[in-house]
Amino acid sequence: MEEVLINSNECVTSIGFVVFKGMYKGKSFSITKEVEDISGMKKFHYYEGSDDHFNSEEKEFMNDSLDDYSYEEGEGSEDVVVVSESYDTYFSNSYRLGGLYKEKEFRIEYTVDDNGASIVFLEDTDKNFNEEEQDVIYESANENC
Repeated sequence: MEEVLINSNECVTSIGFVVFKGMYKGKSFSITKEVEDISGMKKFHYYEGSDDHFNSEEKEFMNDSLDDYSYEEGEGSEDVVVVSESYDTYFSNSYRLGGLYKEKEFRIEYTVDDNGASIVFLEDTDKNFNEEEQDVIYESANENC
C-alpha cells in the first residue's frame, strides 16, 4: 500500500466554550466565554453568565481580565478577578492539510469536535480519488491531527 504524504498541516480554526467561576469585589460569578482562535489570533466573545449583580464597569473589567488572562487563580484581593475554576465545555478544531497519495494531489479540511471527525476535500481534489482512497487519506489525517 502506498503511503499518504502530508506536506502541509495548518490549524485554521479552533472554536469552543470555556466556563470561568470565581469572585470579584466579594461577589461570585460564573461566566461562559466563546473562544475563537483563527490562525493564532485568539478572540473571546461573552456568551452567558451569572453576573447581573455587577455594574457595567465591573463587568467590563471582569471580561477584560478573563480575555487577557490577567486574573488570579485561587484566592486574592477584592481588586482583582479571582478564578477558582475554569474548564472547557466544547471544542472544535479545523485543519487544512495538503499532500499526495498515489502521485495525485489532495487538499482537505479536517474538523474534530466532541462528535468525532469529518473531512471535506477542497478544490475538487476528491475527484482524483475513489472512495477507498479517500478513506485512506481520512485515516492518515486522523493520525496527523
